[in-house]
Amino acid sequence: MSDGPRDDYLWDPKSPPDPDVVRLEEALAGHRWKERPLRSLDRPRRWRIAAAAAALLVAVGTGWWQLGRGSGAPGPGFHVEDLRGEAGIVAAGGGLCEGGDRIQAGDTVRCGPGGMARLRVGPIGLIELEEKSALRIEEGAAESYRVYLERGGLVASIFAAPRVFQVGTPSGIAVDLGCVYRTLVDEEGRTTLAVLSGRVSFEVPGRRVLVPADASCRAYPGRGPGLPVWGDAPEGFAAAVERLDEGPDPGALAKVLEAARPKDSLTLWHLLEHADAEVRRAAFVRLSQFAAPPEDLREEAADRDALERWRDRLERFW
Repeated sequence: MSDGPRDDYLWDPKSPPDPDVVRLEEALAGHRWKERPLRSLDRPRRWRIAAAAAALLVAVGTGWWQLGRGSGAPGPGFHVEDLRGEAGIVAAGGGLCEGGDRIQAGDTVRCGPGGMARLRVGPIGLIELEEKSALRIEEGAAESYRVYLERGGLVASIFAAPRVFQVGTPSGIAVDLGCVYRTLVDEEGRTTLAVLSGRVSFEVPGRRVLVPADASCRAYPGRGPGLPVWGDAPEGFAAAVERLDEGPDPGALAKVLEAARPKDSLTLWHLLEHADAEVRRAAFVRLSQFAAPPEDLREEAADRDALERWRDRLERFW
């Protein structure tokens, strides 16, 4: 019998390693999962991600435990897992739903002060609806789950192919790309989205904003999503971004450009679609210091395909 390396190395670390396995591990070392601490947001009137994460860990853990109690895989559609306090289901026709856990398109889940609701989203995840919230069911088919958050907050924990689950709001649509995130709609329809894992695309016709884990963005009725910002952004960075969301602001632009780290290229890349040409040019120049743009990309003519390729180069910082 040979004394050379054997497959035992895969099961017993004390065994001689196979050279091919060692080479493979070295090649993949840079892709190992690294835990990143949740950081609070430094943005006016925004909740803290850390607080949401603490509640989320309890909600998701409890929810998935409940999800696994039944026999067999859950079917499509939305199902009520739990209603507590001042919470109930209003049918499309206006009456209260009674009996059964299945809720249909057109039904609305309402939670008053102190109320909460947990909904199972077919076999792909859970929604935790917070107090003082209203969530309308729009579609619950096997390949398309859509809800509309009229007001209040929810935490969505979805594990499905991209774009299968979507949350509409008065400020745009949060398109799930396989993630856990919190969405909050205030009384004026303004929406704040904070992503805890994975990524979300916040969309309105003609504009998409990518929000990865540990980042957030605000969106506004009639205007759509603003710029995404990391939770650990430099002091004053998020406030300056808010001013840029409202329109050209030389002081805010100077602050953003000066304080931007390589990872803040996430924010600057989205500035390339700003309505003001001076803002776009300044962002182009600053981004070029982090990663060279594709040769066919020019400041004056922002080709979407070229912009996506430039984003691919910048994403190593994200």
